[in-house]
Amino acid sequence: MGGTMVGGAMVGDMSSSGMRMNEEEEWRQTAEGQLLVGLLCAALYPQVIAIEREETKKKKGLNAPIKLRIRDRNEDGTGCSDPTEVALHPSSVNAKETKFSSPYLIYHEKVRTTRVYVRDCSPVSAYALILFGGVLSSQPGVPPPPPPPLSKKQKRLKYRPPPPPPVDGILTIDGWIRFSVSVTEQRLLLGVRQKLDSLLATKIESPELEVAEAGKELLDAVSQVLCSTGTEERF
Repeated sequence: MGGTMVGGAMVGDMSSSGMRMNEEEEWRQTAEGQLLVGLLCAALYPQVIAIEREETKKKKGLNAPIKLRIRDRNEDGTGCSDPTEVALHPSSVNAKETKFSSPYLIYHEKVRTTRVYVRDCSPVSAYALILFGGVLSSQPGVPPPPPPPLSKKQKRLKYRPPPPPPVDGILTIDGWIRFSVSVTEQRLLLGVRQKLDSLLATKIESPELEVAEAGKELLDAVSQVLCSTGTEERF
């Protein structure tokens, strides 16, 4: 009986250990994939496509037709130009796609024939743009309007209105890509971005620097942030 119990326990331990290993391997592959998307964003930015849906009377929400718009950098390098409407090239693997995992795509090149086309594009998350995109700035959010005055009945009952929701902050990339985030998330993302920029600047100054070792904790944090976007709804 003792041998059976020990054997059963060993089998159970091995099974749970195998499950943990599978989960860790799955997490590692997901983290590496998201980090590669972030690096791709860093390499191709500002080649970003903004996906906008223009609703009609018959088509709403995700069924509404999409419009793709890009903004090129100004020739003097300051800011971006007015938006230009583009289309996905017929040869693109995404040419017939109507729903994407993000309202933003990163693209490799554009061509002009009868119209402006882009190809070799891939969805990019908001976090990847915030951490690997252009110049990042922050602004406080707009507070909600004050609640209406209490009625006589509410005053008589000594009614206490609930506290107002926390004011979100705004993160802006190059003055045109804007995200509304919580104040806590705003501070976190700004801190990670500053440290990431510092690490990349150090790498440029010292090419022999092993980033994987010098910035391991930071890169792990970046991977966790990027992986937290895996449940985004299709846009």
